[in-house]
Amino acid sequence: MKILAIADLFVPGQVMRDALHSLQPSRLDVIVWSHPDESELHQRVRQIEREGPEAVKPPDGVWQAAREAELIITHMCPIGAVLIRHATHLRTIGVCRAGLETIAVDAARDRSVSVVNVPGRNAIAVAEFTVGLILSERRNIARAHHAIVVGGWRKVFSNHDQETELAEKTIGIIGFGAIGQLVAERLAPFNVHLLVYDPVQPSAQARQIVGQHGGE
Repeated sequence: MKILAIADLFVPGQVMRDALHSLQPSRLDVIVWSHPDESELHQRVRQIEREGPEAVKPPDGVWQAAREAELIITHMCPIGAVLIRHATHLRTIGVCRAGLETIAVDAARDRSVSVVNVPGRNAIAVAEFTVGLILSERRNIARAHHAIVVGGWRKVFSNHDQETELAEKTIGIIGFGAIGQLVAERLAPFNVHLLVYDPVQPSAQARQIVGQHGGE
């Protein structure tokens, strides 16, 4: 199998090589989508997410390597419709992230090219961060820290007349996919009441999952 891997600052070329070695490719081209820093890379990705995968050009070296590639692996580098049509041997596009905003999915479908992503890749990190924000907001952790940094010692906050403990509180989760379910799992030990809403998740399945964590 001939593979083209497009690395970037977050998934370096050597990581791509090590991961793809097990596939024993007959040819492996690793090209770096270079940026001076992470801020610039994020700016390019945001532009792609707003305007589509054709909004930003991939590295020049991609075009030659893509012509023979059967598998293209990318993280954030865009794979647009023109590139997909150019890669006449292409069978699969692998994306090392959850979103598909950087891939011309319709163009791939028209060519019968499979697109494989990694849904829920950052789900645990996002769920933990969500619980952290809930605790910070209820307990005024960030506000109190800021007050101390600037030389104050606040004793009254916007929620000073409320109970700040999570125990017995009702918490609503809007969206009950991979992240929502992990948030529910992590909130359960706080002895909270969970309410969830998801227009896609089957209600019976959602009810069963939430019931396992003391919700409804």
